Amino acid sequence: MRIAFKVIAALLVVALAAIAAQEYRYAKLRHDVVADRQAIFHSASVFHVVTLLTLSTEQELLSAVGSFVDVSEDVGGHIVYAGKVFQSGSSRQVADENWHAFVLVQFPSQDAYVKVEEDPAYQQARAQFASSYAHGMQRSATFNLFIPVVLLSKRVMDYVTFTPNRYPFERVELSDDLPAEVSDQRDLLLERLAANREYGRDAVVILNFHKEGDTSERESMGNYGDAMFDLMAESGNGPVHLGRGVTVEGDASFDNVVIVYYPGVDYLAEMLHSKYFIGIIGGKRLGDAMGMLSVPLLPHL
Repeated sequence: MRIAFKVIAALLVVALAAIAAQEYRYAKLRHDVVADRQAIFHSASVFHVVTLLTLSTEQELLSAVGSFVDVSEDVGGHIVYAGKVFQSGSSRQVADENWHAFVLVQFPSQDAYVKVEEDPAYQQARAQFASSYAHGMQRSATFNLFIPVVLLSKRVMDYVTFTPNRYPFERVELSDDLPAEVSDQRDLLLERLAANREYGRDAVVILNFHKEGDTSERESMGNYGDAMFDLMAESGNGPVHLGRGVTVEGDASFDNVVIVYYPGVDYLAEMLHSKYFIGIIGGKRLGDAMGMLSVPLLPHL
């Protein structure tokens, strides 16, 4: 009995050490590579707001986003992430815009953000842009801390079951029979990935607004998400923020806000051409969604 107890205790120590190392590694990646300033622990009352920005003709990206970041901090916000958007999708609920950037800001509470919305300096900062849109996120620190643990458990399961590595990717050429519109969109995305290597060599951050659909759509999204988590566990990337969507302006309603880190534009381009990704993307279906690809801006502001 004593030996068994010692074995269990030793296994527990190893497991806790592995979890601590995993949490440290992901926190360091988020801070050093993604340039994301989210504190690991935060109060349950804090409220996050994603603001999408479209530049006016006289604005320059870095100075305009830098000015908005400064004002957001002056009125009591904590800047978590700022990114240059180079590809954006459309939603049935939000008017199409050519978004140029998005900024994620943490406020002490939703009530605090409501007061900030009424601040003339903040209103003026948003008015400088040709267009802007804000959506809230209720982020649980505990839940987000659990994500690296899930990824670790998936990687351990890969080793236990001798699952072959998914990366390096097995490349497949997309069919030449694709509709011209789909082919053009693919080629444009690959061009934009290459064009954003300066800021995105090590990190691409994708913002997703998700609205869950019917039962079959939720099931398909669950299967896709599980397969992507398997890949993320192997590649060492994954969600940096996952929270409940909260409408703060307009009437668009999204159930979840998911912000995911990928290890650079080259990795993402390889993934888009991979047999693995092409094999799972067809099963992804949602009630509504809006996604945008970005590269980190905070180190350059």
